[in-house]
Amino acid sequence: MLKRAILILIIILLPSANIHAEEYKKVEIFDIDKGKVVKVVKSNSKIQKAAVSYINEITGIYCKFKPIPDKGYGIKISLQPSVTIKNKWIDTVIDEVIIIIPKDEDPPFLIIFENKDKLLCFTFKGDIDILLKKLSLP
Repeated sequence: MLKRAILILIIILLPSANIHAEEYKKVEIFDIDKGKVVKVVKSNSKIQKAAVSYINEITGIYCKFKPIPDKGYGIKISLQPSVTIKNKWIDTVIDEVIIIIPKDEDPPFLIIFENKDKLLCFTFKGDIDILLKKLSLP
């Protein structure tokens, strides 16, 4: 009975948590080596513009067997408004992008979820240092 009550409470509170989260644009910076989010910042037009420019400058599919590196950062940016992209690799509406920045010599790449369940990784051209500077990352 207690489990049922907790489940009902979670179901009731879950939609309100999602609504609250959508009210504020945020950027989460995940340290892959530490395995946790190390910084959360409020997004702004400059961060949004940088993310959209990377999406629009997709150059190909990132083809590594294990795309997530052992060390580096993952930067999750919620896009508001959503971005529609159509090129030879993808045709979808994107409301969130994750930029992976490996600490080794590999170039940064994008992770995009198509239809919320299909993970796609893309290379892109663009100056990642612009975004790192805006987020105060090394």
